[in-house]
Amino acid sequence: MALRRLVATVALLAISPLARPSLRAQVLDPRILPERYGWLDNRDWDWYARRIPLFESSEPSIDSTYYYRWQLVTMHLTYGSPETGYTFTEFIDRPFWSGAYGAISCPLGHQMYEVRWLKDARIVGDFAGYWFTAPGAQPRSYSNWYGDAIWATYLVNGDRGFIARALPWMKEQFAGWERERYDSTVGLFHWDGLHDGMERSIDSRQTDDIDTGADGYRPTLNSYMFADARAISRASALLGDSAGARHYMARADSIRARVLRELWDPRRGFFLHEFAHDEKDGVRARTRTYDSGKHAGDPHGREEIGFVPWQFELPPASQGYERAWAFLMDTSRFLAPYGPTTAERHDPLFYISPRCCWWSGNSWPYATTQTLVAMANLLN
Repeated sequence: MALRRLVATVALLAISPLARPSLRAQVLDPRILPERYGWLDNRDWDWYARRIPLFESSEPSIDSTYYYRWQLVTMHLTYGSPETGYTFTEFIDRPFWSGAYGAISCPLGHQMYEVRWLKDARIVGDFAGYWFTAPGAQPRSYSNWYGDAIWATYLVNGDRGFIARALPWMKEQFAGWERERYDSTVGLFHWDGLHDGMERSIDSRQTDDIDTGADGYRPTLNSYMFADARAISRASALLGDSAGARHYMARADSIRARVLRELWDPRRGFFLHEFAHDEKDGVRARTRTYDSGKHAGDPHGREEIGFVPWQFELPPASQGYERAWAFLMDTSRFLAPYGPTTAERHDPLFYISPRCCWWSGNSWPYATTQTLVAMANLLN
């Protein structure tokens, strides 16, 4: 007992200077830390100091990547107007397919998950509202997980006022998807790969239009809709709307059940695209990739999008779905030096393009991020 008191006393003496107000400096200096990265194009150190969480690790490459990512946030942050405030672009320029002020809905889920950590609450608040208050915004020009990202932002900021303002937008987004993309005869949402940001896939290349062909029921959009319905349910429960919470959770459960029934392929142990219409070369509606058509019976057909359901914890645990992950770390399947391939390496339509936007093989960082999040959820 005497030894324990002695050790405790020595420890208190050792840390007592930290208790003096004059020595309560930040462990990580908000100005000095970002200034280490003088190669950044944006050297507005005050902006970083006021708005971003500081980070330091024992691995310099992780640290430099972290601050480089925040620089990218500043380069894509756009002030639209006094009425709409801030939004984010996908490209430095503003391509013809972008909406008002250059924003594109395809990456909005990734972007909101990132900027929710900013200390400046106005930026993420404006970004959440932009999609439904700015004339010319296009909240459903591409598939995305808007509702889920709003709920994820609330989990960081804990601001009930924020979620109360955003809940009507979450519902409006979900209703829009139901109106535009829901097939009540199948119980799933349908679209093509291009509008996932995944054009020229092994699915669309089996049709007459390699960009917008292969309209179908995809693991992507349907996982997003599951997550959005669940997010609306949780937000409704938080704000005291128990009937609304039950309604949207029932929608989420229904989508989950249909994804497991329609898109999971027991033979190949993977979530696959399912065609909505008959296509050329004998591809039949309501068949999964390579269940019909020129490559019918081929054992491949797996695409990286098959991991997306785990991004939102859709597959139930310990029911055999986890076997899909055996393909990720196999060099004959998805494993590659610079991120997973978007289709299996021995797939009959596997193709590495020297140019952008052929997602039949080339690694796509957008999809890699989804796969990493999905794997983290699986392991957790």
